[in-house]
Amino acid sequence: MRLIEYAKQHPPEGRVERHHIVPRSMGGSNDKDNLVRLSPRLHFVAHWMLWKAFQNAKMANAFWTMACCNGERINSKTYDTVRAVASKAIADAKRGKTTSDRHKAIISAMMAGKVVSEETKKRISEAKKGKKFSPEHIAKLSVTKIGRKASEETKAKMSAAKKGKTPNNFGKVYKMKKPMPLELRLKLGEQRRGRVMSEESSQKKSLAMKGRSLSREHHEKIKSVWSDPEKRAQHSQRMKEVLAMKKMITPPVSPQNTPIPWNQS
Repeated sequence: MRLIEYAKQHPPEGRVERHHIVPRSMGGSNDKDNLVRLSPRLHFVAHWMLWKAFQNAKMANAFWTMACCNGERINSKTYDTVRAVASKAIADAKRGKTTSDRHKAIISAMMAGKVVSEETKKRISEAKKGKKFSPEHIAKLSVTKIGRKASEETKAKMSAAKKGKTPNNFGKVYKMKKPMPLELRLKLGEQRRGRVMSEESSQKKSLAMKGRSLSREHHEKIKSVWSDPEKRAQHSQRMKEVLAMKKMITPPVSPQNTPIPWNQS
């Protein structure tokens, strides 16, 4: 247990391996409380200690699998080195490769009819919490989705799966950490210019808005904003800045001869 406590207090850096505190063969579960992240070398030592403590067939098999490589005995340091080289080789071999349509079809056929349990969903969710994609990874994901369009069948399945379910963001209020720069607003506006909403989308939007009415609080809020001369002046100034940016002329200035920022409230 000292090794486990040490690992919890000193999380490993670099390569890590999951280790069951109570082994699966002894009734241990995959729950988060029964898992600890160890370096490959400490993982090797942990299984050696389990074998020394219990000396049964299952502990022997687990330790033997880690301790033997092509019939030759190895120690924890060698295991750590071999694992590092093997991991790098696998990553290098997969880099730049794409899954063929045939392989995708095989995977799809294997997964057909399988239902992910709520416990598994929870584990996946917990594992992903706090993780952030790097800018490079985000850019790669974006490139892979360019030009891809969901089939009508896929759209129907997605729609059916969402029916009757409350959206995850229902009732949440999002606030931007920083105001969106004027240049980005103009860029987004240019991208949307010329787009025409289809008749089907217009009908869906109309049906979704039917029966909805603004609350009295919302009405009062809008009224208070537009009845304030200072805020109306600020809105007018921002609109002038937008026009100035579009015409590539010098933005107007305030009476104090200082530019009024777009995000001024």
